[in-house]
Amino acid sequence: MVAHQVLWDVAWQGDPPELGGALAALSPAVRQGVMRGFAAPSSLVTVTVVGALCGLIARAAGRSLPRAAPAA
Repeated sequence: MVAHQVLWDVAWQGDPPELGGALAALSPAVRQGVMRGFAAPSSLVTVTVVGALCGLIARAAGRSLPRAAPAA
């Protein structure tokens, strides 16, 4: 999440997403805060889902693959 916030400007190459509608009238600092505020929890949800899926795949692979014989 920290990297997401630190690299925000690099990721958007100086053209970050903009809010529309009634929120477009807010100051640029507030609009950026709103965008970053929603991006932070979104990245946490994404990393949680990806981690859970990787864990399920690893567990399934571990159960289906034969175990190696212990080294003597």
